[in-house]
Amino acid sequence: MHKKEVFGILRLAILNYDVEMAKKAAKGVIEEGLDALKAIEITRKAMIELGMKFAKLEIFLPELMLAADAMDSILTILKPKLLTSTKKIPELGTVVIGVVRGDIHDIGKNMVSTLLTATGFKVIDLGVDVPFRTFAEALETYEPDIVAASAAMTSTMFVQRDLVEYLEGIGVRDRVKIMVGGAPVRKEWAKEIGVDGYGENAAEAAEAAKRIVTKKKEGGL
Repeated sequence: MHKKEVFGILRLAILNYDVEMAKKAAKGVIEEGLDALKAIEITRKAMIELGMKFAKLEIFLPELMLAADAMDSILTILKPKLLTSTKKIPELGTVVIGVVRGDIHDIGKNMVSTLLTATGFKVIDLGVDVPFRTFAEALETYEPDIVAASAAMTSTMFVQRDLVEYLEGIGVRDRVKIMVGGAPVRKEWAKEIGVDGYGENAAEAAEAAKRIVTKKKEGGL
């Protein structure tokens, strides 16, 4: 296949939520000796495009989840080639993400993780029902730029505040930027508990994370 054809199929695989097409196109990148980094960049841009459509309610969660599966398939196939290449995926920074203690709803967290990866972040996913201590240990281990805490229920939304207070109590709050999100979470709540970022949806969360690390590098935060 011609290079433009392979890259075009990659983009269509994401936009059409087609996992099998994604696998075929990614294998085509390998077989034709094409630039894996460029292929991932095309995939990333297509995923962000879908994220914006999701934010505008032009597509819905099932479609976005299928697109995320397609993207994961592409990354799984192409990452080994990148490890042997002189070109590397540029990383904006590191994000530790998890659903707070007492909450096992992970769909929103998974969408944010996918878009953060697509945006250029290294993502450490702690899973669901994450204890405060685990967030703190991840901060020590990975030295992330951002800790992102998700809550899908009103009752667990308050645990986000408790997490912030816990990190303050052990003296590490000022070492990391904190983001919150989830179905019941609003901008006013994020401001009230003193965190650094908030996203109403996955696309906004990824953009907020990008703004945070950009300002951090510029010395603005």
